Amino acid sequence: MKKGSQMAKQEKFLIVLNLSKSEHFHQVRQQATDYHQANSRCRA
Repeated sequence: MKKGSQMAKQEKFLIVLNLSKSEHFHQVRQQATDYHQANSRCRA
């Protein structure tokens, strides 16, 4: 029983970790897109 709850805790931690990772990745990608758009606006 105790082992099971520990596994569930670890699983929840991994899910949270993955969520924060993908959130960070999305922000970085958004910044790159904004930067690219700003560059193409300057050139045009």
